[in-house]
Amino acid sequence: MAAAAVAEGRRLYGSRDEVVASVAVDGVRAAAVAPLMVGAGGPVDDVAVAVREVVAVVRRVSEGAALSDEDLAGVGAVLADVRVRDVLFTLVDCEDLAGAAEAVWLQVARAVGWPFRGEALCLLAHAAYVRGDGVLAGVCVDAVLS
Repeated sequence: MAAAAVAEGRRLYGSRDEVVASVAVDGVRAAAVAPLMVGAGGPVDDVAVAVREVVAVVRRVSEGAALSDEDLAGVGAVLADVRVRDVLFTLVDCEDLAGAAEAVWLQVARAVGWPFRGEALCLLAHAAYVRGDGVLAGVCVDAVLS
């Protein structure tokens, strides 16, 4: 099972504490993203457009692109609209995008503040649970509830 996880590009953790640390806020990145989040959140004007924009970011990550602070802020901001967030839960069913989506949720969760962090952690928990990583899913849920 461990070999299969590594072959799929997933990281293995030696302890639960390592998993907790993997979803902890990245203070440096969060400080860079915070000014971009001022006034962000709330309902989006067009859910379909917002979803397409997030999927475009996920596609870029699937092709090897790094996320900019603006990408992180943009994705984080639209997750505050639960209509957008709820549609994005379905990316776990997109074989070619599921891994990249999970990577985006993790990076967003580490770079944005509350309440945006909670929405990204919910998406990350769902993705982890669906692929069988109950520990990561539980750590994300615990972080949201704490």
